[in-house]
Amino acid sequence: MLECSLVFQQQRGTDARTVIHEIFVVPVCSILSVTPSAYLEFLEKAGALHHAARKVATANLRRADAETAEMLRREVRAILTAAEVDLLTPPIPQITC
Repeated sequence: MLECSLVFQQQRGTDARTVIHEIFVVPVCSILSVTPSAYLEFLEKAGALHHAARKVATANLRRADAETAEMLRREVRAILTAAEVDLLTPPIPQITC
């Protein structure tokens, strides 16, 4: 089992003096027994990391309350878990009649 945290960073503003960095941390507990770097590589190849990053990018972290932030964390974890399930579940064979 692997326990780690994914850290997402949003950058707001374009002027160096007004750039605001917002950080969103998602604790992850994976059923895969791999190193953190291998897990990150898996998430990238599965497309889950990109999907999760898009989900976080559309959220307004500046206005998120604790309940909204926790819901976003659950949604990100669901994306990651779905990628693991897809990896571990064999494809269902087609039945022809």
